[in-house]
Amino acid sequence: MFYVGFCAVCGEGTLGIRMCAGQKGERQHGVVLCDECDAVWTTLDTSQAPVFPEQPDLPCPICSASLVRHAAHWATAEEIDRLQWRHAVIGEGWALGDELD
Repeated sequence: MFYVGFCAVCGEGTLGIRMCAGQKGERQHGVVLCDECDAVWTTLDTSQAPVFPEQPDLPCPICSASLVRHAAHWATAEEIDRLQWRHAVIGEGWALGDELD
């Protein structure tokens, strides 16, 4: 998981770039997601108030597709480049709850 900071809301999570599953026919888009409290930002500006999508599917605040099911995933380097968010990445690691292979 590529991350852009640490969550000021919960004080424990890492803010990763998550690719939404996207609606049928739409291109996937990225959001910033806390891997601990599930706070979501639709831009890199995490100084704004986050959205807290409803459990268990965490619907995307942009298109309502799931942030945890189907094709949703942590962004790859190529996807981050496409989003033009590479400048914000400060590190790479494992999200809380991700299993190591």
